[in-house]
Amino acid sequence: MATNKVQAGKVIPLTSTGAVLAGGVVVSGALVGVALSAIEAGARGQVDLEGVYNLPMAAENIAEGTPVYWDGSAITATATDNDLIGHAAAAGTSGDATIPVLLKG
Repeated sequence: MATNKVQAGKVIPLTSTGAVLAGGVVVSGALVGVALSAIEAGARGQVDLEGVYNLPMAAENIAEGTPVYWDGSAITATATDNDLIGHAAAAGTSGDATIPVLLKG
């Protein structure tokens, strides 16, 4: 058994650059996940890097299985200048407020 393992890695503490509510998206470098509780700006909090979460979505159509990105406020299929967060776990249409996202882990 490895003696240098720190933790499982599904949930890890990350520092949020801005204040985030529980269930909000946290981006720290190339790591993107969902805050398990509110995190103050500049503070560390527990962030889930795995699982499926309903997240706010931009007004666009996104097919199931599409790689999706966080644009700072919503899920989008546009990669340019956005952070890869995972894949759409179901299709979403431009009228949907949220879309289920399988986090990239």
